[in-house]
Amino acid sequence: MSVMTSPPQAAASREHPLTLGELESALDELSERVGERLHHALSRPAAVAFVETLRELTLSEDLLEDPEVGRRAAMLVAPMAVNEHAAGPLLEAGQAGELLKVQTRSAVHDLARRGRLLAVKGPGRRVRFPASQFAPDGRPWPVLAEVIAVLRGAELDDWEIAAWLTAGEVQPELEGMSPAAWLSAGRDPASVALAARRTAHALDV
Repeated sequence: MSVMTSPPQAAASREHPLTLGELESALDELSERVGERLHHALSRPAAVAFVETLRELTLSEDLLEDPEVGRRAAMLVAPMAVNEHAAGPLLEAGQAGELLKVQTRSAVHDLARRGRLLAVKGPGRRVRFPASQFAPDGRPWPVLAEVIAVLRGAELDDWEIAAWLTAGEVQPELEGMSPAAWLSAGRDPASVALAARRTAHALDV
């Protein structure tokens, strides 16, 4: 059995405590690294756009300097960003209507109300439609209505169902593929329906 030994530097530091000068030098180096990381984070497009938007809203500079404002804004935005990332590409009603070859947006929303199409709601009651639910011919996958009904019955919301459609390596029936990828590959839709029922059963246990 091997015995883990401490790194030579760590051992040396215990035998010979740092001098005040060495400690100050180490703290300066740490401060510089933290400053570089912070500058990098604040220079990212999302952070820059956030600050610019606050300025466009004519908020006072005091608010821009308040860390609590940034923290609360991040807490509001982050869940939606996570949802959108998990759901994959989202279509506006007009785009979905073009795929479905229907004349009006109200027809698209009617399909969603009847559970034949999946719609997700965002800020400002904005409604969009996950692209993963559409077959290459522009129509919803034939098994979609059953999947929606089964997963809603297990109390999944529409964002969670959208994420389920694109989640891979979680459905043993689908050989590591996401439901959407499985259907896109021309595989048996019955396996997706079975995966939905098993997901619902696991949530009910």
